[in-house]
Amino acid sequence: MIGAARIEDNIPPCDETIELISHGAGTSRFGNFHNYYEFNPISKRLKLLTPDWVLPLSDRKSLRALDIGCNSGELTVELHSHLKLLGKPLTTLGFDIDPALIKKAREWTSSDEVEDIKFETIDVMRDEDRDRVNGFAMHFDVAFCFAVTMWIHLNYGDDGLKMFLKYVASKCDFLVIEPQTWKCYRNASRRMRKEKKAFFQDIDELCWKNDILEKIDEFLQEDCDMRVERKFGITPWGRPITMYRTRIPKIEMTK
Repeated sequence: MIGAARIEDNIPPCDETIELISHGAGTSRFGNFHNYYEFNPISKRLKLLTPDWVLPLSDRKSLRALDIGCNSGELTVELHSHLKLLGKPLTTLGFDIDPALIKKAREWTSSDEVEDIKFETIDVMRDEDRDRVNGFAMHFDVAFCFAVTMWIHLNYGDDGLKMFLKYVASKCDFLVIEPQTWKCYRNASRRMRKEKKAFFQDIDELCWKNDILEKIDEFLQEDCDMRVERKFGITPWGRPITMYRTRIPKIEMTK
């Protein structure tokens, strides 16, 4: 539980299973596109996120990494390989809300060449699923959150996004995040209306709107006790990739 309220208390009704709301490049209620890396190749992000991003973690004796909304795992594996360059014991957990995507990730990473990566079907907005994350690790050295914030925001509103950001910040010392722009919100909402799919919350009712990128940055720094470690640049889709660092490492807080 985060704060006084449970996130799932505000989950909007949905009669469709995750499998039925998994779509292609056009529409998806939770962002669980089954061909995501076909229209947004991982190379676009890796041009910005060069392997030297791991250097702030070089003082760690061992490493645990968390990839939230990992889709079919291609980017997860590349980021894991970057961390392996530090030569430290490393384990990575990638999770997604869509079991079909997790099945795909497990299948193509089942060879001996991909080690120490676990993929799980997890809905981060439910308490019982967050308990499963704790079963893997209570704390992570680094967490990744690529193109996830909009889907949380559209489905759970301003309060849900704030709870999500607080949760993620509480789980890691470093956070690499790529939030979507307001233009992405409008496009996603329009596509869902056009296809007559399950509707999001009315985007006009959201308080965080045109300045969503600034709001997320401000919230992470002022409410989640993080600071900017490094700005990697802007993706071809106009989304910034930023690394944040907690001001007080969680490991120190538990001593």
